Amino acid sequence: MWQQPSRLLVGRVDDLRRLKPRRCQLTLPPPLFLRPVSGWKGEGPSCILAAGRDCYHLIVVNIYIVAILKIIVLEALAGVVLVSYLFGEAGRRRWFRVAFATVALASILGYFNFGHFRFEGGVANDRDHFHFFLGSKYLPEVGYDNLYRATAIALDDSHKEITRQGLFLRDLLSFEMEDVRQHLVHPDFVTNRFSRDRWRAFSRDILFFVDDVGIPVEGVLQDHGNTGSPAWASVARVFTSRVAASLAVLNVLSFLDVGLLILLFVMIRRAFGYHTMVITLVVTMLVPRAYDFLGGSLLRLDWLFALGMAACFLKLRRPKTTGVFLAYAIASKPFCALFALSLGCKLLIDTVRSRRIRRWRVELVVASVVALVVIFVVSSIVLGGFGTWDQYVERILITLHEKHYNDNYSFRDVFLQVTTDGPRALFDWMPWPKAAAHQNIFIERFAVSFALARAAMLALLVFVISRHKDDAFALGMGAFFVYVVFVTNMYYWQMLLLPTLAFAAGYRKDPRRLLFLLFTCVFLMASYVAVHWPSVSGLEGYFGSYWLLLFCLFLFVVEVVFALKTRRSPGAPTPSSPVSC
Repeated sequence: MWQQPSRLLVGRVDDLRRLKPRRCQLTLPPPLFLRPVSGWKGEGPSCILAAGRDCYHLIVVNIYIVAILKIIVLEALAGVVLVSYLFGEAGRRRWFRVAFATVALASILGYFNFGHFRFEGGVANDRDHFHFFLGSKYLPEVGYDNLYRATAIALDDSHKEITRQGLFLRDLLSFEMEDVRQHLVHPDFVTNRFSRDRWRAFSRDILFFVDDVGIPVEGVLQDHGNTGSPAWASVARVFTSRVAASLAVLNVLSFLDVGLLILLFVMIRRAFGYHTMVITLVVTMLVPRAYDFLGGSLLRLDWLFALGMAACFLKLRRPKTTGVFLAYAIASKPFCALFALSLGCKLLIDTVRSRRIRRWRVELVVASVVALVVIFVVSSIVLGGFGTWDQYVERILITLHEKHYNDNYSFRDVFLQVTTDGPRALFDWMPWPKAAAHQNIFIERFAVSFALARAAMLALLVFVISRHKDDAFALGMGAFFVYVVFVTNMYYWQMLLLPTLAFAAGYRKDPRRLLFLLFTCVFLMASYVAVHWPSVSGLEGYFGSYWLLLFCLFLFVVEVVFALKTRRSPGAPTPSSPVSC
């Protein structure tokens, strides 16, 4: 059930001084002192303290209140977008500019959960930092398979009560569980990969995470972490290779992604204009659990930054720079290749239509390929050899066969549900149980029919792309290509930045893009219900799969309707006519 609205508690200063902040907490002096109540673990309330004459006021706010506030901001965005479409040319642009700015500011606060940052306390994502700080700093030694084993061996000297009590860890190249004690018998298999100084540094960093941060050792060693590509690790090592893990270091590194987002939105403002920048910012900030999943981590949004910059430079007709950013995005996260595919479909369609190969398109392709080769070579040299990429590819391939998790989403999930429950599954957006989660249901049994269904979905998306002249629109549609082809996690929903960027560009002159924007807002608002409503707990991933299918079909239907309308009105602008930002 939804919890009751926030309560106002009043306490004297002397009482409040006894509340101790948690370790990784960002603290600010009153009246902007934000912190959770001591001992709070996420389901209880959090508080905002405001200075008064002789007391502080505690406004108790929980995750449900925060979700409701974010829904309100999304409703405001939809309202402002609609009103600006209807009356934007009526001399009220200054009022609209202020309205957009207000919504943007509210969305930024929403991204940081209105000052709560991480609901379990602090600004740093401790578990992510364990995997990505250590995984990048010591990747030449631990590779993609030995982080957990090295951690257990490093802990054995001082925490035998943990390592010798039947603890299990996960093999990161097979996902099988292993008894820690079998690795403690012959630790040299792992420790010989380190120099003496590097092993001491690694052991100190591990003890910091266990003793100072207090990460749950068993839960961490059975996770599926250390997934950053060698390209990503080469960049992350610029910030991690020469520093020891500490609270100050982790808090600083937690804001690297924020810096990338600021730079990205400045660039979007330059390339696409103010309104497009604000709309894209709001959607990116208000994706459900955006900060809960990836906030406070280490460069987890580098791929999103690279894709966004590629879209900006594509708009500015800088093909070589576009190719470099697109290549880095692919090298960092392989699913970003689907964005290149969606753009490639558009370039191929235009080439066939015009029967000309334009020079800038050749430059884009060549720059992308050359940049990929350079990134591959440089990252291999930095990390000690080409074998690092071999391990990473092995890791990615095993991930494709991993079991279903509640926060997975993909077209495959809906397809399996329909093949299991029949056509009625198309009218059930919250099935229980989910077919994709069944251990005895395998997509290989439906290989041919699934391939045909996936090809049909991609054909629908290519048709939508062909109806727009804007190349940035084609790049943004890659988010839906990812949905159809891959199985990904909800924390990648921030890739909606790309289609939103495409929809927002020119929505005042193109009602199709207006409809797409409004559907995006509705999708995100409904997602908050799926994520936080207790009765549908565990179904948020399938909800995303179902609604993204509706989104793809909505795109197609809208384009078909407007295509028929254009045919009946010969004097109307053609769908491929350029739109302004």
